[in-house]
Amino acid sequence: MPLVTYDHLKYNLDSFATESISAFQKNGYYLVNVGLLTNSPGVMFALSYVERVDDSQLHSLKSIFYKLGAKSVTTELNNMNNKIYFQVHVQGASKPGVCTKIYKYIPPLPVILLLVLCLYEMNKEVL
Repeated sequence: MPLVTYDHLKYNLDSFATESISAFQKNGYYLVNVGLLTNSPGVMFALSYVERVDDSQLHSLKSIFYKLGAKSVTTELNNMNNKIYFQVHVQGASKPGVCTKIYKYIPPLPVILLLVLCLYEMNKEVL
């Protein structure tokens, strides 16, 4: 079981990874699924056997992920083992619910208790 902070089955990441690998294979690249991203819905891939790459090639490789529905793609070049790592965040990340918007406006409980205590002390002095 992967250590992720989201339900990876909800985002259908296995089919996204399979589609990505087949799209890269059609273009003659050897893409490997490294694993799931831990903090947000997404997959990490490694492109092996890379000797030289320029910005236009890197941009065209990223565009393959965007065509498949990626929200954002970040790259990391590793010259030691001739690999390019892609962190691909997928579309459809969970949207905040109604309750999460309400909690932004509610102050923390200690602040409320201090406010009530101050009001009580002020009313006690007035009477």
